[in-house]
Amino acid sequence: MKILIQLEYQPLNLTFVTILKIVKSLGIKFKILKIECDKKAESHISRKIYSISYIKSIVSSQTGMSEHEIIRETRKRPNVENRQIGMALSKELTDKRLSDIGDEFGFKDHATVIHAIKTVENLRATNRIFRAKFDKIREAI
Repeated sequence: MKILIQLEYQPLNLTFVTILKIVKSLGIKFKILKIECDKKAESHISRKIYSISYIKSIVSSQTGMSEHEIIRETRKRPNVENRQIGMALSKELTDKRLSDIGDEFGFKDHATVIHAIKTVENLRATNRIFRAKFDKIREAI
């Protein structure tokens, strides 16, 4: 038996992940064949899929630096840069609060996370090498 569920994006309090959890809890086996949605809905859906720990592990594997080194309390440029990339991607790809993101990256406060996001945006706009590094990590996620 095949069931076709077609949903139109409505500003509801249900995320895509919540809908998937409901379907799974009903015991319905499913396979997502195609998702069509507008840009607003697309960005809303994609933000909810990743965890901060998953993002940290990808940043770690792509940069060759351990997760411990990334969150370690140091101001060495490579560590800071990778930590800032992780924070910026966490803000982009999760629905976590800034303080929660900061806690995952070595107990930084929300202002540090805001600074990291702005720094990453500026470096992506002005530094070709940094932009390539960021895009490589983003694609790996």
